[in-house]
Amino acid sequence: MGPGRAEDYFYNDLPAAEAEEWMQIPKPGSIAALMGKATHAGWKEVPVHYLFCADNQALSEYTQRAIIEMAKKRGVELRVEELKASRSPFLSMQERTGDFVRRTVGKEV
Repeated sequence: MGPGRAEDYFYNDLPAAEAEEWMQIPKPGSIAALMGKATHAGWKEVPVHYLFCADNQALSEYTQRAIIEMAKKRGVELRVEELKASRSPFLSMQERTGDFVRRTVGKEV
């Protein structure tokens, strides 16, 4: 991410007024969650699914594809689906995100 308004990175496919409302909700997170050492490799035990967001301004297309490729090189079997959505497809594409989640748990959609 670079300089700019957070809503342009996280909610860029929502109307401005709605993006502004959502900007009031997030709270700071713990750096320990990002910097702490993982004690368990859950991806070895459960299926991994990735919803690639093509209009994600916070995590570039290049970065998302690199993450996917790095995971595959480490032996992660993952199912990837793609949406032309921002970082928050659960807001801008609720139905399609819900379908992704349903497929993730084995439901036919």
